[in-house]
Amino acid sequence: MRTLYLQVKSDKQYCLELTNGNITQFFFQTASSYRVGDLVIGVVQDIDPRIQAAFIDLGNEEAYMPLKKQTQSIYKGKRLLLQVEKTATNTKRMTVSNQLEFSNDYIVFFPNESTLKISSKMPKQKASDIDTLLSKQLSEYEGVLVRTAAQHLTDEQLIESLNDVRSKWKRFEQQTKHKLGIVVRQKDSWDEHLQNEIEFIDKIVCDDVNYAGVLRKKFPQVSERIQFDALFYRHRPFSLTQLSEKFTARKVKLNSGAELVIDRTEAMTVIDVNTARSRSHQVSERLFQDVNKEAAISALKEVQLREISGIILIDFINLKQKENRKSIEKLLRGTIQQWNLPIQVVGMTKLGLMELTAKRTGESIYDYFQVEEPVIQRSEEFIVHQLEDELLAYQAERVECIEVSVKPNSLVYVREAIRKLHQHHEFTFSLVIHADSSLQSPFKLFKIGDVDWLLEKLQTEGKPIDKLF
Repeated sequence: MRTLYLQVKSDKQYCLELTNGNITQFFFQTASSYRVGDLVIGVVQDIDPRIQAAFIDLGNEEAYMPLKKQTQSIYKGKRLLLQVEKTATNTKRMTVSNQLEFSNDYIVFFPNESTLKISSKMPKQKASDIDTLLSKQLSEYEGVLVRTAAQHLTDEQLIESLNDVRSKWKRFEQQTKHKLGIVVRQKDSWDEHLQNEIEFIDKIVCDDVNYAGVLRKKFPQVSERIQFDALFYRHRPFSLTQLSEKFTARKVKLNSGAELVIDRTEAMTVIDVNTARSRSHQVSERLFQDVNKEAAISALKEVQLREISGIILIDFINLKQKENRKSIEKLLRGTIQQWNLPIQVVGMTKLGLMELTAKRTGESIYDYFQVEEPVIQRSEEFIVHQLEDELLAYQAERVECIEVSVKPNSLVYVREAIRKLHQHHEFTFSLVIHADSSLQSPFKLFKIGDVDWLLEKLQTEGKPIDKLF
């Protein structure tokens, strides 16, 4: 059974697809953020001729616009209708462009370009006649691309078609006098998925009654499958925090028992294929290659799901034989083409790493969940050393009780380690431990004056707790 959960009332919006209880798709967007493709209105704040760029004020955000063509028509204080090409990152402004286009069945209109292009499939004489006709109709900063279908139009019909797309542009241009910011929103990130898969979705659950109504009108053939749930936030399978943990996890387990370890920096993302926990203890080229093939597909899934962009390096296992390297590269290229991903395979580096590059199409999952660049990961063993150090410091203070909050995936390991530390050091304070999924660090310690108060507080909050000693 395929079920979609659509959360749109909150600023962090998403579409989560479950197939028989397993997550199969996740689309996300931030309502208050700009999206690639948005039409926006901005004012030219400054122009830097050294880097051939203009800086644009959108009202609530600044943007960067490369000046590629017709720079003489851009000046400080000018109000422009623009399109978002790249959203902002922690270190880079949003990129916008004034190279817009408005189209109908016969003409594509470029309001900020001086160009006249005609389809190469157009008969030569007809193309020449159209060129002569439209050259007289276009102003200095207007351009068009005439489609093949226009060959059957009369001169009057062709001019009417041009005026049709020009009027679309004029309507938007008029708005530049009155406002800044977004004029036309790009479609929702899950829109295409709904269009393609709606017939095969068994149930769609929405948190907003109006949005559910919009979907029923848009897809009347499946209106009975679209539901509004007033208790959506209680019934949804995962909270936002739980989704964040799932989709930004550093380690991804594979069916073979191996895992991907994903580390990212501002400059690149590195994916390491790790067989340390593989269920098989065989060591052979064939085993390595099987794991590498599984890892290649999984790595592409993670890149697609997380919207990872820029330079990506994959460290496969033992790719010494040339035929194995070619096989993995062929698999990557074929899968990328099949899934229509904006990714290019560069090839093997001199260090034996597979290099890919991915085009940035919007915010990454790390941007969406506002996950900061990770610090160097400490091993679980060193985390225990840190715990021991801090617990001994509290022992010296003669405190009554310590509360230990731990990331859920480390709870079992840390709990057992603290028991061993207690056996060794014979701590004189009481200690209560519990999982806390909101933690950014591996653990946190709190000095508590009254253990009974703490236990009552945690029980009231519904948190599973464990009083170790």
